[in-house]
Parts: sequence; structure tokens; C-alpha cells
Amino acid sequence: MEIAIRADGSNKIGYGHLTRSNAIATELLDFGESVTYLSKNPDSVVSVCADQVDICPLECGTPDEVASKLRIIDADVAYIDLPEAPFKLQRAIRDVCPLGVFLGSARNRLCCDMLVNGHLFAKEEEYEWTEEPIWCLGPDYLPLRQPFPEIATRRKDCNETPERGLILMGGTDPHNITPAAMDAFNPINIQVTVILGPGNENGSSIKQKKESLSSDFLIKRDPDDLAERMFNADIAVSGFGTTTYELMATRTPFIGVTRTSSEQKTANRVADYVSVDYFGKDFGMKKLTDTLVDLQHDPQKRVQLQEQYEEFIDGKGPERITKKLRSLV
Repeated sequence: MEIAIRADGSNKIGYGHLTRSNAIATELLDFGESVTYLSKNPDSVVSVCADQVDICPLECGTPDEVASKLRIIDADVAYIDLPEAPFKLQRAIRDVCPLGVFLGSARNRLCCDMLVNGHLFAKEEEYEWTEEPIWCLGPDYLPLRQPFPEIATRRKDCNETPERGLILMGGTDPHNITPAAMDAFNPINIQVTVILGPGNENGSSIKQKKESLSSDFLIKRDPDDLAERMFNADIAVSGFGTTTYELMATRTPFIGVTRTSSEQKTANRVADYVSVDYFGKDFGMKKLTDTLVDLQHDPQKRVQLQEQYEEFIDGKGPERITKKLRSLV
């Protein structure tokens, strides 16, 4: 089969749409299917996605253009992972082939054959549709990239005293929150790895911050072993995007920082399921430091968080999504 994936990724919108959809693409390739990305950011697809995928560049990504490209590549089924999945785009694609949509909220009316929403609260959303789709809702359908599905099956013990910390502010960190998170970690006096995503343009200010602090900070740009570093960390500060669920998959207690109104809404609802602490992007350093210190000295809470993560996330989401997507043909 020819599977088309419509997804973009850039410094402006981040790379979560590509990393999520690539988890599905990888599963499809393992099944022997052909995968073509339709994207306005072909260079980003090359840098993030599997080498075996084909790429069909888009000029504007209008419904008519996407539908035309789908006909040209003779797609058997399409899958969307975009910041928005407008009704007109869904309808235009579905006129060509069956359609699966990843959407993190119920903000758009649905015109698709299959909806994927991996949020903990996905089943509580009130969806509107033209024809009822196949529902793939909740953390059973989290499209975790490799190797997180495998790591989610591992046992992780909770150290009585944390030894390793981690800071992750996504692929770009456009608000340059990382230095403030380093300030918050500094009084804790543990080794902290600072992850710079592939689109992070704040490297110089982060290095300057490291030189001004007394704690042991290690700066790594887009490391190949990120998943292992997350698994080995005892405590983390993270943006509240895709990385949130990856930290849950690695059983790593974390404190979230919401960088957008969308992340704020997500955090508010995730907190109904797990006992996560989180702040807005304009957090006070003392509040974050105090929360980190409390988490550092409360192994019982860290164990509780790890147990909650394990209850919800088993890592088999990409496999389940792929089977449903292939069944549409």
C-alpha cells in the first residue's frame, strides 16, 4: 500500500508532529508498506524521519494542493498530524482516499475515517463529526517514537536520593526558558544534563548561564541517546509538549513548564490523572526551585508518579495505530 502522511516541522512550530508521525511511518515500513510525506518542510522531514520514506514537497498545503498530490502518488490511505486539521482539508483528502487524523483536542469538526488522540483525557472530549470515525482514544494510542515503546516495558527503580537531573524544553525553546530552569536546578547540587533540541538557537546564552552557576551542568545538543538519558534521570524539568509523555514512558518524575495556552490547557487536564506539578513560562525561579527541592526530598511522591505513569502508558500505541490505519483499506 501507499500511505501518505501530511505533517510539517520547523523551528517555528516545533518538531513534535514529525516525531509522532514518524513513529507511525516506521511501523508501516516494518509492515512493508510505502510511505510518502506531504510536507511544506521537506528538509525537516529528511532530518527527523526514517530514511526509507519518500517526500512530496508542498507549496502552501491548501486542501486542493494536498488532494492533487495524493492523486499523483496514488495514495491508498492518508494520515494527518498538523497543528490544525481543518474540516475542509479533511474533506478534500477523504474525497481521494480513507483518512486517519491525529488531533490533540476536539476543536475541529471531524470528516475522517479514524481519529487518534493519545491524551490521558481524550475520551472525555466532546467530538463533532459528519460520520462517526473509528476511535483511537487515550494513552493506549500514544504515538511514541522509538525507542520509547521499548523503554516503557522496562522496570525503573526510584533512587532514595536523586543523582541525575534533566532539562528538556523541546526542539526549539523559542522563549529561551532553559537558562531559568538551570537557575532553579542550581541549588539542588546534582548533575544536570541540559538538552538543546535541533532547532534551539539559544546555545550561547545557555553556555554563558552554565559558566555562571556552581552546579554540574552538561549541555548536549540533540543527542542520539536522549531516550536513555531520560530513562536514567531521577528528576526533570520539561516543556508540556510531546516530551511530557516520553518522560512518563521512561518513568521519570518531572515538573512541567507550559509555554503556550494550548500546553496550559493540556497540563490542567493531565493533572487530573497524574500528580504532576507545573508552571507557566513566566514562572518565578524560587517557586520552581522550591518544587524541585520538595520532589528531590520526597521519594514517596516520586514512586507515586512512576506508578501512575506505568498504569497509563504501555508503549504499544504506534503498533495499535498502525493496525487501525492499515485496516481502512
